Amino acid sequence: MRRREDGRGLEECRKPLICTKVVAQALGSSYVELGTTKIVCSVYGPKPNLDEFKQEGEIVYNYRRAPFALANRGKTGDQDNTVLDEKLAAEALDQALSLSVAIGKFPKSSFTVNVLVLESGPGELPLAIMAASVACCDGGIELYDMMSACTVKTLFVASLGRCPVSELRCAVLRCTVHVLLPRLR
Repeated sequence: MRRREDGRGLEECRKPLICTKVVAQALGSSYVELGTTKIVCSVYGPKPNLDEFKQEGEIVYNYRRAPFALANRGKTGDQDNTVLDEKLAAEALDQALSLSVAIGKFPKSSFTVNVLVLESGPGELPLAIMAASVACCDGGIELYDMMSACTVKTLFVASLGRCPVSELRCAVLRCTVHVLLPRLR
């Protein structure tokens, strides 16, 4: 039987853990763990938006990694050691959750979503999206639907010139994040 680089079988999923109400001072919070990736998310608000007049509410996303979050990255056999920039991750959270949060229900208000990566591992951004969705739901923020995300690695087989079939190489073409939202009725 073939195994993945981290020891799991090809059809075996990582074990998930999702907890809510982990940050007492927050409106809503979540702790999400999947394999070696561990994330805490907290939602604060609503606060009056005093910066400028906006009829619609807004959400500010903060994405941070703990100083020790990258210590074990790549030690579990995961070959994808690319680390997403924190600013880009916050923008991706904004793009993903803007589809889900009914921000129009909170006029002239501001919410803050803080994501803290405790341990970085495979699927960090999709897990952060799910953690933020769970924290918003825990805080009673009206959502159109819960957000779900995953990382997909597209593999291709590359031949090295006129090498025999036994020397075909399998490589990662690209890594993408898909965010799916069920159709609203």
